[in-house]
Amino acid sequence: MSDILNDIDEALKRDKAEKFWKENGPTLIAGAVMLVVFTGIFSGWNAWKAHTARQQTAILMDAMTGTNQPQDLIAAADLLKGGPRALALLNAAGDHIRNDKQAEALALYNTLADDGSVPSDYRDLARVMGARIAFDSRTDATDLKALYAPVAKIANDAKNPWVLHAAIQAAIIAGEGLSDYKGALGHLNIVLQSETAPASMKERARALDHIYALRLSEQK
Repeated sequence: MSDILNDIDEALKRDKAEKFWKENGPTLIAGAVMLVVFTGIFSGWNAWKAHTARQQTAILMDAMTGTNQPQDLIAAADLLKGGPRALALLNAAGDHIRNDKQAEALALYNTLADDGSVPSDYRDLARVMGARIAFDSRTDATDLKALYAPVAKIANDAKNPWVLHAAIQAAIIAGEGLSDYKGALGHLNIVLQSETAPASMKERARALDHIYALRLSEQK
């Protein structure tokens, strides 16, 4: 009797397996094929990205070692994307600054700050650097509030890698440009309370803090 029961049980299992395969076999095969295809595509995509990254790095390095600066870097930026493009523009702007061409440097910083194709960290650095130049070369027609707003936003973002640099610049614009000494002191406090700020940056923040605290007291 037990043998018959075993035979019946095995038959039922086979029937269930055949029914399952008839109903789901095509889907399982299609899924397996898609898995293989997507695995191949993913591997190919990674290989393409690695190849592209090597090409981009080579273009950037050639431009950085070129003898016609900053034109080599600016020309290379048109061939680059993302981080490499940002680095090319930042280095070109730095070269302009070394040659006392502030307007040209500011134009590159503004270009980078508005370039949505590069990572946000680079755009924020360009905003801080650009604000520094724009404020130092300001005229009566300069919109100081518009200049201050994006830098203050960066200064208030604790997770931003440029928060300390932005805090110093925002404090200077607020204090020297807008006579907002309370706001300036708030920005400086970010630097003074930081555990990672370099000693030289904290020293500058203390000096500015002293000046703006005195000016605030004179306003009252």
